[in-house]
Amino acid sequence: MAVSNTQVIFDNLYGIFTYLAIIVGVIVFALMAYLIIRYRAKNSSSDPEDTPRLGRIPTSRGHGRNVLITVTLSTFL
Repeated sequence: MAVSNTQVIFDNLYGIFTYLAIIVGVIVFALMAYLIIRYRAKNSSSDPEDTPRLGRIPTSRGHGRNVLITVTLSTFL
């Protein structure tokens, strides 16, 4: 049974994209692990003033402009 030329091309592309996805995944997980370890909470540090507390409604942390920018960027992405 003969294999078409396009099937070989797509098979090669699939392999390339798979290897690239694995490399990107390893980089992302390594960076996440590094940042989690580097910026973990320490016993000597206290919580900031605007930290949400259980049972209390959090106060506003920004302006309406921040919400507008976030929604606009999310819409475009």
